[in-house]
Amino acid sequence: SVVSNSYKSISITNPSNDSTVRSAPGNVTISVATDPTLMPGDQIRLIVNGVEKKTAAQTAFSIQNMDRGTHTITAGIVKPDGRLILMSQPSVFHLKR
Repeated sequence: SVVSNSYKSISITNPSNDSTVRSAPGNVTISVATDPTLMPGDQIRLIVNGVEKKTAAQTAFSIQNMDRGTHTITAGIVKPDGRLILMSQPSVFHLKR
């Protein structure tokens, strides 16, 4: 059976693309928006610099102790069976500690 992808979009809303984040301890809050809003049972997978950081039923993620420099983040919607159905465009930010 085919499960339709009922989402129109997913995007990184914070930090905004190509923005500079200043945080001495290297803590960054990453916000994700989906259209429509995240449905029960679905989760967001957060990928930072190509590495899966967290998968959870939430749209805000706190990452601690990130290295200074340029980071690329993407997010995807994961169905309850583990299938990744939609990925955001990559978003880049620059961390100054």
